Amino acid sequence: MLTVELRITPIEAIGETLEVIGGTIEATVRKTITMAQIKLDLENMPLPTKIQFARQVITALTNNPDFPSPEPTIAELSTQTGATEGAYNTAQASRQKAISDTATQNDEEKQLDTLLTRLGSYVQLKSAGQEVKIRSAGMQVKAPIAPVGPLGAPENLLLTDGGSEGSLVASWGKIRGAVSYIVETTTAPDAKSGWSYASATTKTRLSLTGLSSGTRYWCRVAALGAAGQGPFSDPAAKVAP
Repeated sequence: MLTVELRITPIEAIGETLEVIGGTIEATVRKTITMAQIKLDLENMPLPTKIQFARQVITALTNNPDFPSPEPTIAELSTQTGATEGAYNTAQASRQKAISDTATQNDEEKQLDTLLTRLGSYVQLKSAGQEVKIRSAGMQVKAPIAPVGPLGAPENLLLTDGGSEGSLVASWGKIRGAVSYIVETTTAPDAKSGWSYASATTKTRLSLTGLSSGTRYWCRVAALGAAGQGPFSDPAAKVAP
């Protein structure tokens, strides 16, 4: 007859075993969580700093008992660090030389421009403005300036606050061929003699000052050029602040 012997482990023993296992797991997890990780950040490290860092590592690992057989070897790292530093120094010298060479180039270019300008004046004088002769000297001629003709009326006239009491700012679009502009104002645009000369300007903007606050003013602009005065623009109106 086969006899089977059963051994029942006491509940207390099982509890002790689980406690030991739990302690081992907890210690392992704690060790994993607190394990330091190397930070290199080589992508954001300037090359001179990186070379210095490599030399620092070489010094620290030489005869270090905690790291007896580095991979790669200290010799490999030292050789590559020296090669990188040499390439860096060569590149820096090349950059400085390029800056110097560019400055020399710019100076020489200015001298060339001066000589060509002087020669252009000589050709212009000797050719008496004859296109064939100018071109025979290997030079180009300017395109003839198209006559401007009668000037148009300025467009997009606008009146805005001048930023202070009794002032407005008039602005308008530029007219091709205009040498200057005449600006007139009035408080009675329908009256034949109501418009008064305000100012003349070479710009497309004019400050109007000395106006009566609370009064509505109208403004108009005409261009002046070689062909005389052009027509006035459509008026713009605004109350002076």
